[in-house]
Amino acid sequence: MKVYYDNDVLSRLARLDETGPESDALMKLQELRNNDHFTKVTSRLSWREQQRVPVEKTRLALRQNRPDTLIVEEDWISGSNGYLEGENGDFAAWYTGTQMVDERLYRGFRLVGLEDDDACHLMFAVHDRCDRFLTLDADFLGNPSNFRRRDLEQYCRGLRIVKPSELLTELNSSKALTRSDEPFDVNKLEIVDGIPVLPSRGVVITKELVDRLMEEADLEDAGELKRD
Repeated sequence: MKVYYDNDVLSRLARLDETGPESDALMKLQELRNNDHFTKVTSRLSWREQQRVPVEKTRLALRQNRPDTLIVEEDWISGSNGYLEGENGDFAAWYTGTQMVDERLYRGFRLVGLEDDDACHLMFAVHDRCDRFLTLDADFLGNPSNFRRRDLEQYCRGLRIVKPSELLTELNSSKALTRSDEPFDVNKLEIVDGIPVLPSRGVVITKELVDRLMEEADLEDAGELKRD
């Protein structure tokens, strides 16, 4: 499972003095992530936002945490590098190109009501085929009086927007947490009601994953037919 970390979640990880259910869930997710139960990614837009943090101690913690998080493959389109970084790790410039890697997605998210940077974060996550978008921001999650999350997810191609506590519950409820890459002996499979039960292979099977795999297979078939 690939999880895009919104910048507000990365910032919460850097502020160790905060407590509460979502902060506790974040720390438990960090333990699972360190055990390879999911891949943690973000974009360099998070770096730019982190430079706006007024507290120097927090900015330093955010820079030190960067190696812990992968960067999505495409968070800008340009003929040359779009970012400069100083020797002390400070963000220097977004100096050329455009961040509109999928303008149709971006327009959809803006139509629902997201501001520019928020729309870009979600666009990067969907474009990079992430499974979950992890955030604490009410602009994504909505509240009992609106349906912001539902309205955004209609554009998300199977990606789900979740809070840390929701992702933790999902992972804990899945038997995929006990993964094994070793071959198994078919003669030792457990039989339940006459049906052999395959062991967990470390993948969370969701409807969204199945739909995505079917869509990818259709695209591959279409490509092969076109080449023929």
